Amino acid sequence: MAESYFSEPVLAWYLDKLSDEEFWMFKELLMLELPQLHLPPIPQFDVNTTSKEELTRMLLLYYPGRPVWEITLSLLVQMDRKDLWIKAQEEIGNTTFSYRKEMSGKFQQVWDKETCLQVSDGFYKKSVRHQRLSLRNAFAYQQQVGAVTAVLSGPEGVGKTTLLRRLMLDWTEGALWEGRFLFVFFFTVYELNSVLETSLVELVSRDWLKPLDVLNHTFSQPEKILFILDGFERLKFDLGIRTDLGTDWAQRQPTPNLLSSLLQKTLLPESSLLLGLRDTTETTSIRYLLKEPREITISYFSDPLVELYFSHFFPVPEHASRALAFVQSRSDLLSVCTRPIFCWMICSCLKWQLEAGGRFEISAYNITYLYVSFLTSAFKGRDEKCSVANNRAQLRRLCMLAAEGMWMHVFVFSSGDLDRFGISAADVILWLSLKLLQPSGRDFAFSGLAMQSFCAAMFYFFEEPADSAFGSVAQLVSAILRDRQSHLFVEGVFVYGLTNENARRELETSFGFSLSKNIKQELLQGLVPLLECEHGAATQSLPELFQGLTETQDQVFIKSVLDLFEEMSLTICEMDHFIVVASCLEECQRLKELRLCIQKIFADPGDIRDVQDDRSNRNFRGHRGKNGDMHEFRKFLRAINHLPCLQKLELHRLKITDKCLHSLFTELVPPPSLQSLWSSFMPTGSYGQALFKAVLLGPSLRQLNLYGTDFQSPLMFLYQTLMEAGNTVDNLMLGKCDILTKDCDNFSCLIKYRKLKCLSLVENPIGNRGVKFLCEGLKDPNCILESLMLSYCCLSHIACDFIAQALRVNRTLSLLDMGSNFLEDVGAENLCKALRRPSCSLQELWLTGCYFTSRCCEDFSAALIHNRNLKTLKLGNNEIQDSGVKLLCRALQHPNCRLQKLGLDMCPLTSGCCGDLALALIRSRSLRSLNLDWVAFSHAGVEVLCEALSHQDCALELLGLDKAVLDEESQKLLEGVEKRDPPLTIKHLPWLREEDLLRGIPG
Repeated sequence: MAESYFSEPVLAWYLDKLSDEEFWMFKELLMLELPQLHLPPIPQFDVNTTSKEELTRMLLLYYPGRPVWEITLSLLVQMDRKDLWIKAQEEIGNTTFSYRKEMSGKFQQVWDKETCLQVSDGFYKKSVRHQRLSLRNAFAYQQQVGAVTAVLSGPEGVGKTTLLRRLMLDWTEGALWEGRFLFVFFFTVYELNSVLETSLVELVSRDWLKPLDVLNHTFSQPEKILFILDGFERLKFDLGIRTDLGTDWAQRQPTPNLLSSLLQKTLLPESSLLLGLRDTTETTSIRYLLKEPREITISYFSDPLVELYFSHFFPVPEHASRALAFVQSRSDLLSVCTRPIFCWMICSCLKWQLEAGGRFEISAYNITYLYVSFLTSAFKGRDEKCSVANNRAQLRRLCMLAAEGMWMHVFVFSSGDLDRFGISAADVILWLSLKLLQPSGRDFAFSGLAMQSFCAAMFYFFEEPADSAFGSVAQLVSAILRDRQSHLFVEGVFVYGLTNENARRELETSFGFSLSKNIKQELLQGLVPLLECEHGAATQSLPELFQGLTETQDQVFIKSVLDLFEEMSLTICEMDHFIVVASCLEECQRLKELRLCIQKIFADPGDIRDVQDDRSNRNFRGHRGKNGDMHEFRKFLRAINHLPCLQKLELHRLKITDKCLHSLFTELVPPPSLQSLWSSFMPTGSYGQALFKAVLLGPSLRQLNLYGTDFQSPLMFLYQTLMEAGNTVDNLMLGKCDILTKDCDNFSCLIKYRKLKCLSLVENPIGNRGVKFLCEGLKDPNCILESLMLSYCCLSHIACDFIAQALRVNRTLSLLDMGSNFLEDVGAENLCKALRRPSCSLQELWLTGCYFTSRCCEDFSAALIHNRNLKTLKLGNNEIQDSGVKLLCRALQHPNCRLQKLGLDMCPLTSGCCGDLALALIRSRSLRSLNLDWVAFSHAGVEVLCEALSHQDCALELLGLDKAVLDEESQKLLEGVEKRDPPLTIKHLPWLREEDLLRGIPG
């Protein structure tokens, strides 16, 4: 389906409609527009002399077809001749205009009825002008860039959805991205929660029902398409990296696959994407799918914008001044007004109270209390007064609707849904007037996810949830902490907050009926088994748990929960979470292990507000003053310093400001109990010496891991500190620290004189000469080194000769890792000469990915027979084929062989070697672990292995194998073998975590 374009008479008619002044402007704008569109200039074009007739011919000559149409329409919009722009769209009769027209009507209605701004468009545009400009520029017409992916990020309630809707409306009106995108499709992804399978054509047709040939033509120009995707925080599907992605826009596929195909750019890869995402750990998996996304952060309100918002919200200036003065007199209210949704809620409460003629009464000591104040103010402002029983029944029906929606991932409710819960038309009118519900097309939704979460949390306090078809409080806790259902996080926070006696009393006084007082006990019943029995699964959601605990304001309850923790893993993506984590850490008196990752949550000094008040609400980011971030960070460090039982501290990828970094290195003084410090990807700046002095001389510190640290200050500072008499570190891990050959002489001295037991230098280009220096230390009689990790160190077979010489005299080294180096068969031969000596003490040898072939297996077989000390041999990811496996299996069957672990993962094996492996499994007296991961055996090969694994003489305990890549029959056979007695564990990547820990690679 081809579109028609301007003919010479038609284009001449439009130019003739321009006044002389407008035509002059048209020509000037044309000169500016052509470079923006990457179009060549018009030869012999003169702004002063070119007439309308001449310009008409020039435009059609040099930019025929679509370009002249795009140029003209873009310039008409810039000149504010929307009348001509609309007429041109209609006259050309293209599908773009009809689509714009339909979407304009839809999104204008959305903007008018579903956006709770209650302020003028002028104020709104001013409040987001920087973000709007950034987004306009991000998608500017640049032919050489092509597809663009952008992310509009920010915390909940800051206005991401509102801005995305405004952008869509602006595009439909020709005020944004004109000439860049012919089609912009807006998808609220959580509306697909109930859609199991669909296609992109069907998805677009939900809003724009057109014949298939029209849609095919639309998708035939993907570079002119932008997809806006919003609502990921409520999506129930997992959008992890997938391989089964689609490329056909008309093909139906599972909904998660379709969305992942768009995000991973296999479907319409030339199209552009704009996503709205919260800054949380839950969105990390989505961000991983995106290709080079451009990040645009939506800001909080500044102090002047807060004042301006009040002046727009209250039509009477006196009311605006009075309300603002009240808020400015209350630090708890002032601190939360920087977040747009909270500012709207506070203004709404104050407006209702003004209309009722009463005095201002509102509190925001925490997020729960703010929502309690909003709900009670709304009810007090009702024109119609109802009985207590009616109030209770109305509110319970609404809360039950919200709770079921949260459990079922339903956020838009039809009239049928409302009827099912007995919510009448009069109830709907009430909830709409009180801003608890809002229209959503022909249906209804709560006024934001937080409002639905609050109402859902209230449901549990009606003392009769047993008849519901969804989860209890304990099940809610489990869904949040164990199952990580992120859309339930805020509901969980509100459940904790509503246990606060003051909040509950406020609700009971306002509504006239009692609420349950037993919820804290139910919360503990849900928490205890999770934190005691399934600790690892629960630790991922701790910031949300801590947010909930602080909402209770009950120190006894908080301490009773935090005393359950002996280890924590915290990833902090929001300042609100950072503040509550710092507060809760002060109560973690039994904590032994703490792993911490901080995303970029600290503002630059210029972004911090100028008001500092320690009495302000610490549960919200806002008025903390120009030193507010540092105040919070120092409080956090003090909490860590005073953990009495802390034994292991991991600091992973701390994205903090330079001032925070200085504070970390000068003020972190961990407790005397600290035995292990991991600090990965840490920029030391000029403060490295301070860190070494403050931390490394701790009385109990034994293990130090600085993986990925950028040593801007000389490495000599670290060496000197480690050489001091008070140093107790005997396990040193310095992977990926850009350590060079010349630095290895110092490490040789550490091996000799500082009693190092473990040294990891993985992923450093130390080369063969570096190994030579290290081996001088290994040969020293004072050496007590037990493990040496040298994978990815740019080594060749020459290094093996130095190692072999050291192994002939060293009697303490038990673990050697030389994996992922270019050692070749000659390197294996050199190592095996030392290994064949019965006196060689080496027990574990890791040689994964060393460019070996089957030829080396004869040397390793001889070493296994002659050396009874060697217990582990890892030869994965080498060109060891079936013939090499045959040699190794013969050695395994020898009575002198004591090997317990053999790694052959990622080797190019076939089912032809399964017979040899089967004999070894039955006849070996020592083999307990065999890694065959990433080897795709045929069903016949699996049958042979399973027969051996089921044999009474087979002593194997762990088999590394990815069952998922095998056929269904093979999987069933392996599952049957796992049930044998004694049990056998079959596991994908069986040694990965253990290897990373020993190498010092953070997980």
